[in-house]
This record gives sequence, structure tokens and C-alpha cells, in this order.
Amino acid sequence: MNKDLRTQLERLREDAQKRLAEATDAPAVDALRIALLGRSGELTALLHELGSVDPGERAAIGQLANAVRTEVETAIRDRLAALQTAAMDEQLAAVGVPVVLASVTFPRRDPSVP
Repeated sequence: MNKDLRTQLERLREDAQKRLAEATDAPAVDALRIALLGRSGELTALLHELGSVDPGERAAIGQLANAVRTEVETAIRDRLAALQTAAMDEQLAAVGVPVVLASVTFPRRDPSVP
């Protein structure tokens, strides 16, 4: 059971990365977040199985489960940020407002004044 749970956690980690890469918009990423981390999500279901692990190995598998959760949460947050940045860039490009710095002229210094 322990190797099986460890294998399932590793597989979930890889699968989550692939599915995140395929998500093309924020609603798809949010749906994936719910499917993985929600109340009845895939990772949550695996965490419930942690109670059936031998006490000697529970700590190691628990650390792996926490690491997987942290990686998935971070990957989701990064993917959402990347999608939001891309959307903002798209909107700015569509508007077509040129970004130009205003010309600033400085008064000439009077050479007779120290």
C-alpha cells in the first residue's frame, strides 16, 4: 500500500504538470485546481488514504504528499499569473497606444552665475 500511495502521488505530480500546461485560460486552470485540490479532489482523496499507511512510513509519505501539494499550488499560481500577464499584453497590443517618453528640455545654465 505504501509504495502504491507513493506511486500515485508521483503520478499525480506529473499529471498535474501536464494538465496545467494544457490549460489555456484562467477558468480551465481554476477547474483543474478544484479537481486536484478541492474537497473531493484527487490529491485530497490520496491524503485521506494517509491514515492507512504504516506509522513508520507515514512521515515520509506525508512529507511527499505535502511537497506535491505545495508544488501543485505553486504551479497553479504561476500558470494563472502567466495567463493574466499574457491577457494583459494582448489587451495592450490591441489598444495600440504607443508608449513614448515626453521630451524634457532643461534650461541652459547661465555661465556667468557660479
